Amino acid sequence: MTHYYRKSIIELLTLVNQAKVDPFNQVETWHLIQETLIKQISKIEYKIRNIKYEIKELNLSRKNPQRQLSKDESNIVKSSLDYLDYKLEEYRRLIKIYKSIGDSVAFTFIHKLDIKPQNFKQSSGFITDKVGFRREKQMFRQAFKMGSIAILNDLTSVLKYCDITLVLEGGFVPIEVKSSKNKNARVKRQESNANKLFSYIFTDTTDSLYGIEGIMHRVSIQSQEINYIQVINKLIESSKKNGYAYKLVEPGVLYFVAHQAPNNKEDSKSIFKECNIVNPTAFFLNTMKFNELGYYPFSLSIATPENYFDFLQGKFVINIFIDFNIVSQLAQKYGFTFHERNDLDYPYEFKNLNEEENLNSFKISSHYFGRIIIEFVSLNWLLSEAFEKYSRLSKSDMHNSGLGEPNRRA
Repeated sequence: MTHYYRKSIIELLTLVNQAKVDPFNQVETWHLIQETLIKQISKIEYKIRNIKYEIKELNLSRKNPQRQLSKDESNIVKSSLDYLDYKLEEYRRLIKIYKSIGDSVAFTFIHKLDIKPQNFKQSSGFITDKVGFRREKQMFRQAFKMGSIAILNDLTSVLKYCDITLVLEGGFVPIEVKSSKNKNARVKRQESNANKLFSYIFTDTTDSLYGIEGIMHRVSIQSQEINYIQVINKLIESSKKNGYAYKLVEPGVLYFVAHQAPNNKEDSKSIFKECNIVNPTAFFLNTMKFNELGYYPFSLSIATPENYFDFLQGKFVINIFIDFNIVSQLAQKYGFTFHERNDLDYPYEFKNLNEEENLNSFKISSHYFGRIIIEFVSLNWLLSEAFEKYSRLSKSDMHNSGLGEPNRRA
């Protein structure tokens, strides 16, 4: 079903790619992109409602005590339900695709480390069900009439606080649109949480956020990010010509893109041997297309709209192999040992070899480590940043650095 929307998706992403070259001089283009997203997402939401109604009616017919269905009739109803379930999932997937385009707008104007904190909240649901959405659209359109650029947050999967984001060359301004003067406990709680979040983003500190009590601080990175986005795009293009392509981007990290996968395990073994990958762990990016965890979106990192669409359709298979022996070696360089843990949230731990130091160990979250996979960030750079950070932070800072909880010696 998605292929029926191919033209629309590629046209929108082409506009994004053209506009992001000189973003603040493309006011009308950003408006057009989002108006198209409103139209497409609204249409799909109505289709989903109709399908849910059909499913409800068919289920009622199956359970109607006054009319027993024959075996043939029951099979027909079951087949219809299966097809409707398929359509339902496809339309939900399409909304995610269109919101990934909305994400590409957000990440064009807002730094990804300012977007991540705005993601940790439940989505508001259908835009056509939202009370006050008409008022939000009015204010959104008024911003463009005044020559400003605005983002309608519900068109993204990542901007989950406030309703509109006004983007300026010097930063961004979150706007909460009030559809009434209602000040119940829920509204007050939302305002309080939003204030805490944006205090955290704009001042790097806040008091109690995400249900975590205490003062929270953000700490800046020490060096320019290293990533391999250009490499993955070159591999994608090469795989179209040769069936598959791979590259050892740094010791222990192998990128593999298949347009036509190798035929047997011997191919993989020879590649691992050639690249000196001894203990490979595979990360399959095709299962992470719509992770909705605030990472830099594939809609931007995959440079060509046609390639992004083909990735969505499964025509490209992207694997990243990491040799955890390299992680152990890097840990040793900084005086730590590396340990994998049976913990989904904090699966990696580093223990200090120097018993005289106060810091006993620290853990890295799966979300932090996920940047190596989903954002194509250098493993060596990311872990080096972690070691440097933990060597200088106080306990309160460490608690809120985005990595994990430190353990200190008594």
